[in-house]
Parts: sequence; structure tokens; C-alpha cells
Amino acid sequence: MGIIFVLWLDVKYANLLGPQLRNFKRKNSDTFNFSCPVCGDSETHRRKARGYLYANKQQLQYHCHNCGITMPFGRLLQQSDPQLHSQYRLEQLKDERPVDEEPQSFFTTAQQIHQIFGTFRSLLKVSQLPVDHHAKQFVEKRKIPTVYHHKLFYAERFKTFTNTVVADKFDPKKIGKDEPRLIIPLLTKDKAVIGFQGRALLSSPIKYITIMIDEDAPKIFGMDTVDLSKRVYTFEGPIDSMFIDNAIATAGGDLEAACRVVSKNNNIIVYDNEPRSIHTIQKMNKSIDHGYRVCVWPETIVQKDINDMVLAGYAPEYLKHIIDNNSYEGLRAHAAISQWKKC
Repeated sequence: MGIIFVLWLDVKYANLLGPQLRNFKRKNSDTFNFSCPVCGDSETHRRKARGYLYANKQQLQYHCHNCGITMPFGRLLQQSDPQLHSQYRLEQLKDERPVDEEPQSFFTTAQQIHQIFGTFRSLLKVSQLPVDHHAKQFVEKRKIPTVYHHKLFYAERFKTFTNTVVADKFDPKKIGKDEPRLIIPLLTKDKAVIGFQGRALLSSPIKYITIMIDEDAPKIFGMDTVDLSKRVYTFEGPIDSMFIDNAIATAGGDLEAACRVVSKNNNIIVYDNEPRSIHTIQKMNKSIDHGYRVCVWPETIVQKDINDMVLAGYAPEYLKHIIDNNSYEGLRAHAAISQWKKC
């Protein structure tokens, strides 16, 4: 395929995608400007448009001057409109174009792995919700860092939405009164969706529900951002992990099992601060026996988890310092737990 056709095809499909993009404008023959669909760009100024498509090596490249993301046009199209991307790929294949996109290992089967925008395209991001929306207020009340507001979604009818992703996950005849939930995506390192967790926003007997698209994948939040070459902090819940740099969390599975993706020498397991919970103490001792380093909270900290500590006025950077200086392994860890526990 000639390089002229490559650019022509990208321009053709950029124009087809345009009506779905807020503030879309064609600046010239091969340059387009619009509001970034990745970061929201922006929740307070709806006319801001800092995303650009431009010619680069005879194909279109995408870059956002707000969030800094850069990717080939094909990947942006795949995330924004998978059906339109399929048509785009057919035209590529007809002309035997070498595809400048992610390697084949980026995905497993289409039934197992969905791209972020394919899975959640029917939902609004928290960053897109009105300021008085109850989900927006929940996230802000919990002081969840704003960097996550465009990574979290809102489902008005959680079970109904889930059935659009995993067919018949909930029996349609038994759904009854559906409920709204905050959607927390579970992504691979390559940002492919393997599942999601729904956090209740109203009073519910089940606070968290985890849905796996790929049942064989570990139930871990944060794999898309963690740097495994640095110290990793492993938490019991995704929201707690959002406050600490380079953290991951289990999403309904066994915490120690989640840790197996991280070297024992490079990991601190952070359980909730529950000195009166026999169950928590047993889990901590088990992790220590298996060779893991565990945080044992000092008596000066009385809140149950990281989010509660932040709400009480502790800075995340200070809490990270507390974790680093109160984590132990082996016999010293068991001794620290013996002094810490109150049951």
C-alpha cells in the first residue's frame, strides 16, 4: 500500500469518527482538533479542545496537550468506536497495509478482552458528570485524586450494564430493582479491560461486586500503571491504592494471590488497620509465614484504612512514609503484630 493511501485512509476515518468527538474541527487537510476522549478535557470548561490528530510519517498521530497521551490514529479509533475500527481494518487488509498498531499479544479473544472505550462507551466518566451528581459528589467526598476521575465510570443500572458486557451474568428475570454503582475498571499492563468492580453508591448489603471478563486473569487493580521495577504497595481495595504512588490492589480475590505478580523483595502488603480483627491478624501472619513484608500500623493511627486516614487529615505522602517505616518481615513482623493486636 502506498503512503498516500495510508494517510488518505486515516483522514477518511477521522472524518467519520468526528461526529462522536466533542468540539471536533478539521483545521486543514490532515490536522484535526477536538476535546480529548481519554481525559475528558475538561469537566469545567466544555469548550476546551486540546486533542490533535496530525500527519506524522504519512499517517495520522494523536496527541492530547492536557493529559499528554500519544497514540497512532488506529488505536484512538479502536478505543472510541470498535465497529468503525473494524471497517477501517478491512480497508487496510484489502490493500495489504502493514498495521502500525499494538502487537497481536495486546489482546486475547474478542469475547474475553474489551478495550476501555468498547466496554464502557455507554457510560459517563466521573469527570463528565455534573458537579451535583451523586456519584461525582461521592468521589469528591472520598477525596479520590482527580487523576482518577476520568478513569472511573458511572452505571445508573449496574446489573443491566453488566449484562451488555458479560451476557446473562445476571438473570434478566431476577434483576428486580437495579442500582447505581461506581465502575472501577481492571486493566492489564497494556490497558486491555479484563473486568471491573462496581462500588455501591446507595445503601446495599454488598458494597463491592467484581465482574471478570477474563475469568483466568488475576483480580488486580492498578496493573496498567504500576512499575514492577520499583517498590510496590499492595492494598485490600482499589480506592485505598489510589492515594499511594505505585500501588495495586485486589478486587475481590485473595490479597496474597494478587501479590504473586510482584517480587517478594519489592513488595509491601498493606492490610486494613484492624487490631481487633482475628481474621485480619490471621491473614497478616499467613503472609509473613509465606515470606512477605507486611505493614503493621503504629498505635498513633486509629483509622481503619487509607481512605479514612486521608479523610482524617493525613497527607498521602505522610502515610506512605508511615508504611515504609512500619513494615516488617519474618520474626520481627510476628513480634510487631503481637504488640499491635488487641484481641
